[in-house]
Amino acid sequence: MNYPGANGRARPPGAPKGSASRPYHHRETDEFASGASEWPDDLSRREFLRLAGATLALAGLSSCTKQPLERIVPYVKQPEIVIPGKPLRFATATQYSGFGQGLLVTAYEGRPTKIEGNPTHPASLGATTVWAQADVLDLYDPDRAQTVTTGGAIKTVGDFWDALNLAIEPLKANGGAAFRILSEPISSPTLLAQLDRILQIFPAARWCIWDPLNRDTIGGAEVMCDFSKAKIVVAFDSDFLYAHPYALRYARDFASRRRVIEPDGAAMNRLYAAEPTPTITGSNADHRIAVAARDILPLAQRIAAELGVGVAAPRNVANADWIAAVVYDISASRGGSVVIAGETQPPELHKLVAQMNAMLGNTGNTVSPAPALSLPGNRITLRDLVEEMHRGAVELLVVLGGNPRYDAPADFNFADAFNKVKLRVHHSIYFNETSRHAHWHVPATHFLESWSDTRAFDGSISIVQPLIEPMYVGVSAHEI
Repeated sequence: MNYPGANGRARPPGAPKGSASRPYHHRETDEFASGASEWPDDLSRREFLRLAGATLALAGLSSCTKQPLERIVPYVKQPEIVIPGKPLRFATATQYSGFGQGLLVTAYEGRPTKIEGNPTHPASLGATTVWAQADVLDLYDPDRAQTVTTGGAIKTVGDFWDALNLAIEPLKANGGAAFRILSEPISSPTLLAQLDRILQIFPAARWCIWDPLNRDTIGGAEVMCDFSKAKIVVAFDSDFLYAHPYALRYARDFASRRRVIEPDGAAMNRLYAAEPTPTITGSNADHRIAVAARDILPLAQRIAAELGVGVAAPRNVANADWIAAVVYDISASRGGSVVIAGETQPPELHKLVAQMNAMLGNTGNTVSPAPALSLPGNRITLRDLVEEMHRGAVELLVVLGGNPRYDAPADFNFADAFNKVKLRVHHSIYFNETSRHAHWHVPATHFLESWSDTRAFDGSISIVQPLIEPMYVGVSAHEI
């Protein structure tokens, strides 16, 4: 039998008094307070709905605004190739880790809207990265730096040129001994030629390259791998399918060895990965082991010793079964395997990997030296640059891109050293921590707004062409 509750409705048997509107739940499992679902006696449902409807009606009336009239004006002189509503596609290129990647950009009436890979570019074969896809969002980002500023005051580009020329003139007397340039990795042949010209005019000046995800540990041992020929791949802390400058091409070639078209004689490649953290490459591995970054080198030394490379075999190395499987497979696939190491590993590992590839017969077949990138001289490391700034030896510092005040190593104390430079100039697309502590910040143009060129990891050169007029006041690195 059901008993009436406080509001006249029946409540279930066993339910506490006053809880007729819903089944009884134990307090420790109930997310609502006791009586929360009961309707107040002094406000009926009909009255609540009437008040709620009136509130919504008043809110809608107060928010209605009359939009201003906007006229659609046709072209006075119709461009030959522009048809309203019909997209145009232009070939251009962007940079990733300092190397070029070919793109096809779709534009409507002069406005870029979509970025895809260029199928004819050898470094991508039509693929593109998530960062390249997002570059079109950077173009229209309202948080981009829009004006030239100094000390928080808005200035013109002409004001900046005047200040820069005034600061450079005294430096000519001693060959630019107090002049330094700090930039991100550069592969543009034109920009590198311009930098070389500057260093010829100022022979005592120095140029520093800084990227928190740099490839300095590889040194001159950069190689290109042909994963379309590799039967066995061994990756030591290398995310070559995602984070490598040539990752788009590597991913295509690697996937081609896993695509079975004809069943007769079909064979797939096999990937062994040893890494400290999960990566895209590790997730695609057939045999993956988690190894601390410091233990990658001993692991590789043990494998090299098993292959007879001639290195001392470390003792007490774990993952004996994984090591045995790697040694067996790459020994049985001489000339058809790839051993690759990540850029975060020490130079000793890269030298050891080169020896292993040479002994296995991979060099010249699946592994070949990467085309060397010719860079101007007079380069210094970031540590040396910071020491010079601490000593007060730098009077003019031009920072091209990046945010070194944020991502420089903490033990360098870059922030304090940066403040000791007499004139600090930052050229970037965003106003960041480095910009805030620079004397001058000059907005950089987006690569879809300016002409340039770039070089891919395989040495191919691409033209960077603009698709739209600069949206804000800014200059390119070439103009700087």
